[in-house]
Amino acid sequence: MPPSRRFLYSISAAIIFLLSILIVLTSDRGFPSLTQQFQQHVCPASPSEPTAPITRKFHSLSPLVGIHPDASQSYSADTSWESLLLPQNGGMLRVQTSNDTVTDYGISMFHQLHCLTVLRGLIFPGTSQHHGASTSPSHSGDAHEDAVHWAHCFDYIAQAIICAADDTIEPPHSVINKDGKRVLVIDGIGHKHQCRDPGPLWRAVLGSGTHAVAVSDLKSTVGDSGVLQKGWSECEDGCLMPQPYRVE
Repeated sequence: MPPSRRFLYSISAAIIFLLSILIVLTSDRGFPSLTQQFQQHVCPASPSEPTAPITRKFHSLSPLVGIHPDASQSYSADTSWESLLLPQNGGMLRVQTSNDTVTDYGISMFHQLHCLTVLRGLIFPGTSQHHGASTSPSHSGDAHEDAVHWAHCFDYIAQAIICAADDTIEPPHSVINKDGKRVLVIDGIGHKHQCRDPGPLWRAVLGSGTHAVAVSDLKSTVGDSGVLQKGWSECEDGCLMPQPYRVE
């Protein structure tokens, strides 16, 4: 065998040997799959849960549909989606910065509900936003900015749904359609879901309106920041949540 070819074989063998060692050293950590990479990008894992999981059954005739659960009365025309889903300040956490100014920080759940209210307002403009100072207007007066905002909201909600990855199985059930025929539908109503309690986030937002959170206390999530442990006893009775937040 010519010396040049023996040299190439030697180099190739050395490279294969080094790659084998690298694989052995990293095998305990593994390599993330494409799905894992996507989940890590869209919804990074949090080292702790802000609230304990709860069970919530999805109902059909709720205030969000505009009909009272017992079907005996409709909600007032002044009741909007925004008033049922968002605090008065839009769900902003008040944070005291290092230069002693107070600024608003977002919380993802309220950001998602803001976006949903904005998009609903395009279809049901009369009952989506506050009839006054809205924190979630569908129109700003600038067509280009509105289009960018709507596109962002669709994208943000899609990522939030993927992030939650609700794996509740929803069996079909039969209903009578408009033609009088019995058909199977899947509407997700009546099934129990594993959820997280939104109440502490509501109280954290309203409590921060009285006592702003120090920016030095903030981590990546409300739970990790210790905001939920601050108490705000004066908020317990003054932070009553709208009906959609209550677990029945």
